Amino acid sequence: MRSLRRLGTADLETLAERAEPLVERVGDWLRGLDRARAAGALVGAAPLALLFGNAVLGIVFLAAVVCAAPTLRDRIMRWRYRDLLLSVCGGFAALTVIWWSFSALFSLEPLSSFEVILRMTLFVGAGLLLAICLAERPDARRLGESVLLIGFPILMALAAASMYGDAGLLHLFTPFHGPDVQPPGFFKSYASVIAVALPILLWIGWRRGGGWVWLALVSAPAALFVMWGDGLQPARAGMAGLVAAGLAALLIAGARRLDRRGRAALFGALGAAGLALAVAVVAVLPGPPVTEADRADPPLPLVDFHRQAIWGFVADKALDAPLVGHGINVINKVEGAGEPVLDLNQEYVPSHPHNWVLEVAAETGLPGFLLLAISQLLLAAAFVRAAWAGRAGGYAGAAAMAAFWFSSMANFSIWSAWWQVVFIALLLLPAARTLKPVIAEPEPDDPPGVGGTRIGAALTVGLLTLALALVWTARRTEAGYVVYKRLAAENAYVYDAIRPAVLETQPAELIRPRDAATLAAIRADLTAAVWGDAGLPEAHQPDSAQPVEATGYGVEAGAPPLAAIERFTVPIEANYTAVGYVLRPEAATGRGVVYAHGYAGDVSQAARLVRGLLEEGATVALLNFPGYAENAFRRYDHPRFGPILFDHDYLLHYAERPMRFYIEPAIVAANRLRAAHGVEGVGIAGFSAGGWVAAVAAAADPRFDRAASVASFLPIYMRDWRNSNEWTPPHFYAPLIRAANYLEVPVLAGSGDGRAYLQIFNRYDACCYRNRYGALYQQPVEAAIGAIGAGGDFGVAIDETHARHQVSPWAIARLADFLTGGGVAPDERHPDSLAAARAEADLD
Repeated sequence: MRSLRRLGTADLETLAERAEPLVERVGDWLRGLDRARAAGALVGAAPLALLFGNAVLGIVFLAAVVCAAPTLRDRIMRWRYRDLLLSVCGGFAALTVIWWSFSALFSLEPLSSFEVILRMTLFVGAGLLLAICLAERPDARRLGESVLLIGFPILMALAAASMYGDAGLLHLFTPFHGPDVQPPGFFKSYASVIAVALPILLWIGWRRGGGWVWLALVSAPAALFVMWGDGLQPARAGMAGLVAAGLAALLIAGARRLDRRGRAALFGALGAAGLALAVAVVAVLPGPPVTEADRADPPLPLVDFHRQAIWGFVADKALDAPLVGHGINVINKVEGAGEPVLDLNQEYVPSHPHNWVLEVAAETGLPGFLLLAISQLLLAAAFVRAAWAGRAGGYAGAAAMAAFWFSSMANFSIWSAWWQVVFIALLLLPAARTLKPVIAEPEPDDPPGVGGTRIGAALTVGLLTLALALVWTARRTEAGYVVYKRLAAENAYVYDAIRPAVLETQPAELIRPRDAATLAAIRADLTAAVWGDAGLPEAHQPDSAQPVEATGYGVEAGAPPLAAIERFTVPIEANYTAVGYVLRPEAATGRGVVYAHGYAGDVSQAARLVRGLLEEGATVALLNFPGYAENAFRRYDHPRFGPILFDHDYLLHYAERPMRFYIEPAIVAANRLRAAHGVEGVGIAGFSAGGWVAAVAAAADPRFDRAASVASFLPIYMRDWRNSNEWTPPHFYAPLIRAANYLEVPVLAGSGDGRAYLQIFNRYDACCYRNRYGALYQQPVEAAIGAIGAGGDFGVAIDETHARHQVSPWAIARLADFLTGGGVAPDERHPDSLAAARAEADLD
């Protein structure tokens, strides 16, 4: 500002003189600009501009209208505009606007309703102007088609890449959106635009041939992958619209072969069937207020319950004001719309009804809906007649209309300005081709023949799409990943066949305890290997325990089903302290579970399992593996070695009692549950190395009535020597494995009155302990428990639902039942596995 103040009159004159040539050049460029071609290019760019924000879309579309406006200076063009307005379709559109304006007088918010009506009227008027302009200037229309056909596959490729590959590419679309957008949700709204655009793109590319065919066909798989949303947020409304577009094109092509009576009968039957279906759906929708019985047995199988509740509410309100409705864009403000729907944390109408039929009927009355429907049917009929006359643009226009109106049955508000503008911009291209020009020479629009280039392009793109779908299925779905891992396995022994060398050993011969005395002696040796003469710390309590608001692992107090959180610490030795948390549920049942996590992660990875246990009423204690999360190792001044850092499993070389670091926190956590949280029965579970902790802790402490391990350990002779993940150092601590081998640990963990131990193995585990080896020793371990005679049980579950190192959803449900009192299931007993495997390997 100071520098501007210093400028005198002479300086300003100098600046003006220097800027004058630039201004003149811009003026000359604008005067020489072919505005019709500019309008065509902007129309093709408008659907692409939406990805950069609604404001960008609005600017592009408005610029197209401004460029096309001079068209009306021509008297013939004005006559043509008038003729379209006075057509039968235009007449019904005008009647629709008149009725809506009348109904808006009774609106809850008249000004808001009139604003929507005015806006829509301007959009339709602008669309007619652009359609006439592009119809009379084929070169401008072709430019718009080219812009759309070039830009769309590029943007879809970038969108798919950001969704399935580098999420950083999303920032290309976000300058006008803000920094908080994430794929795939960012593109979910655009999926319905894709459904409308694809029929038009395929029509343009197929008709032009050459490289345009490739552009059109390549855009299809990229767009479909964007619509799929990586399987996390698939755009079902957009997919339904795309299916409707395809069916509409097939229906028109089939009806073209019929005579006039046949067509009338066909479309009459379809109309009657559609009307009957609509009445049937509305009749079964749950009316407000919905009940738990409605949620337990929703009437529509493919629609989420909240949406059904919305539709039922809006249908009910439509019947309250069947003539004039409640006013455009105000259904979410009628009485009861803001009431909560059961415990879904949602309102009956959060913003709009997600269904254009119910929205228009409830807000403008049944006459308003019927007038709109008739006007759109007349427009669709114009495209259908053009298709029957041999103009391919008719197929594209009718298919695009089917996609728009069908997807609008379950997506956005029909009053959304961006949704209306995109629909108009896309429909302009086939509409302009379908309209016969008055001034310019008419262009043929016959469907081209099916040549070798087109067939080759279609087959190539089809095979590419199939390959991409297979790759996605293999990498992003559990079933597909299982198939992929099995096919990619080095040999059959990885997941399916049992190594013959393993079958030479009889596991029963390695199990010593066959009576209570031997069992007690082995348990004493195991306890001594961990704690020495001090023995099991049955009364040891945490050094500190206090309530906290959050765990630091994504769990916060007060978020159902969690009521409270307690943080506790367990000092071990050598300047090491284990940190754990107790999660108390809202409806505690007196059951407790200690959960121990393994290497390379923390308990946040078990969030689904923990939530499942809390929902069952179990009080849960969480523990991380030594060296992870808050269980950090600190410098320790060793009396013999000086300052050292134990750092994970190096403690095995320096600590006096290294097993205490792994096992003692679990025992102390269980003590805390019993002493301070009203827990009577305590179970223990763990994943990976945490499952080994759970098994050893349950073997040493018979107070654990349930124990479970997931992907945790096998007997030593069954482990794969080539897989380092199965040879973790703590498992081979000599005093421990001499006290009890890994066939005897399950016996100790499962033996006792009311006790049970369950091992879950992931058959196709990406890490370790895969295949079906656990089934080979289930029966010998169970037989040993039975021979001891003290009660107890042991089972082995083989999880075949996935191919990852994880606790799967299936395993979570199984653990939630088992740890809260359930028993070993019939399919977790394998009495003939060893014999069957030996017979298969021809060893008997």
